[in-house]
Amino acid sequence: MSAPTVLQLKQYSTAAASTSHAITFTSPIAKAAGAVGPSTLLAHVGYGGATGNKVSGVTDTDGNTWQRGTSTSDGVSVNGEVWYAFNAKGGLAPTVTINLSASLAITAVIEERDQIIPIHPVDGVSSPLDRSAASIVRR
Repeated sequence: MSAPTVLQLKQYSTAAASTSHAITFTSPIAKAAGAVGPSTLLAHVGYGGATGNKVSGVTDTDGNTWQRGTSTSDGVSVNGEVWYAFNAKGGLAPTVTINLSASLAITAVIEERDQIIPIHPVDGVSSPLDRSAASIVRR
């Protein structure tokens, strides 16, 4: 298997606080489920001024299943979460919606990546993304 490759990404930043932020890709998912090495969608979400996890969920117009991979916080003002959807279904250029438990301004990067294995080779069950922030930083 090759190294993970970014197939496309969409950057998003707003100063407007909201409980929901929608980001639309400019291209359809390149490697939809069923293709060899289907894509994984990643949402990197950053927000300030709030502590604890504030992303209550991520959805998209293609109906992919999203889950939280990890989160990090300095305990004061900088927070971030990574959410992912393995085996992306694809379709039209999807709109990814980030839902928050509080009205916040966010900065986000939504990526379509190729070559991310959904099963971790160590425990055979979880994803390599499904680790603590400290573990991910050390790798």
